[in-house]
Amino acid sequence: MRRACGLWDIGAFLRLRSLILKIGPFDLIHGHSSKAGALARLAAPFGAARVYTPHALVTLNREKRFRRLFGLIESLLARTSSDAVITVSAEEAATARRWKFPDNRLYMIPNGVDLPDPADRQAVRAALDLPDDAVVAGFIGRFVDQKDPVRFAAAVRIAAGRDPRIRGLMIGGGPLLDQARAAGGDAVRLLTDHDARALLPALDMLVTPSRFEALPYVVLEAALSGLPLLSTAYGGANAVLEAGAQGQALPLDASADQFADAIIDWADRPRQPVSPAFVQAVVVNRRIIIHLGSRIAACNTQLIHHAGGRRRGWKDHAGSAVGFGHGRSRLAGAAHART
Repeated sequence: MRRACGLWDIGAFLRLRSLILKIGPFDLIHGHSSKAGALARLAAPFGAARVYTPHALVTLNREKRFRRLFGLIESLLARTSSDAVITVSAEEAATARRWKFPDNRLYMIPNGVDLPDPADRQAVRAALDLPDDAVVAGFIGRFVDQKDPVRFAAAVRIAAGRDPRIRGLMIGGGPLLDQARAAGGDAVRLLTDHDARALLPALDMLVTPSRFEALPYVVLEAALSGLPLLSTAYGGANAVLEAGAQGQALPLDASADQFADAIIDWADRPRQPVSPAFVQAVVVNRRIIIHLGSRIAACNTQLIHHAGGRRRGWKDHAGSAVGFGHGRSRLAGAAHART
């Protein structure tokens, strides 16, 4: 499935519909991200609950062309083709409400992650051939406009020109790879085929200059590892910093020079222990998500809604009703599609 929208999506829809009918029946179809979420819900057979997790609604991007059109499409699908829409941050939930998503189908379940395994920082840095005095700013993610890797690379190049200890480590790939390489020059090293989680101990800070986000897992993983977070002020990053993570939020339109200033400012700050309150908040989120999944499987239930109507629910920590009911004897199935 291509990420961009086009006539080829008709074929993608037909193949997805055929696959669902072939390997089903399903009690639940769960679509992830805007495009795959739309196709999955439209392809869902009659009687299956349709759940959608955007992982950052496209309407969070204030610079997006045709933003109003995409917002209207999202709103229409939420009203006509969704039994539940799960947002992962308060900002994303508020955005959904502004676009008239039905409040009784809207839920907020923040992302959560497990505590990181202890790692040997010196060994990881040695494997990457990093000098002992290097101050490493990291970027982890897709090289696309939303994540703005070019702004990160340019910021590191500026910072390294003022402090030669500073260097950038970019882990990921995508269409802006060559532009990021050109913007960063010798100050930035790009890794396209590595396990980002295993390389976190090599970093001194994580930089997320995204134009818009909900609540990325990498932000939580880095913060739990004790890394300072330098980020644009999207809702998820603000929430993480307010919960006790180290770091700084910059304006969404912050320049590469402003990010360079922040990188230099944080280069010599001593790393503080991870706040116990922050650990508890993130790990509790993870346990809630695990509990949701295990209860679906163990009780043969459907998430939030079934075609027959709303079930009795319990409250998650965000106060949104998460409903479960006794379904048919087979396990609830879920078709997961991402773009």
